[in-house]
Amino acid sequence: MLDTPCKACGSKEKREVHHFHAEWADANGIDWEKMKLLHPSFHWETFQTAEDFIDSPYNMMVLCEKHHRAPNHGIHHLPYPDWVMQMNKLEGFVFSPDEVKRDV
Repeated sequence: MLDTPCKACGSKEKREVHHFHAEWADANGIDWEKMKLLHPSFHWETFQTAEDFIDSPYNMMVLCEKHHRAPNHGIHHLPYPDWVMQMNKLEGFVFSPDEVKRDV
């Protein structure tokens, strides 16, 4: 993951990792048997505690600061379908008003 670009835009600037399938804030409420069904490709034979899944590379998504935490772009601030749209938008499509280039 050390050289992995942002999943949303491909940038290698100001990268962070996002807990994707499970967040630490939810650790005490996760039904791990359900998670095993939802994520059969995770190496469940190594699972002993929540940390084994939550902090695993399987559960991490590399994102730049903008696509992780920025108000109009971050995965923590947008509904997931809206966030995904940023990866699929047409060239020149304005996703958020902060993308409009203004003449000075």
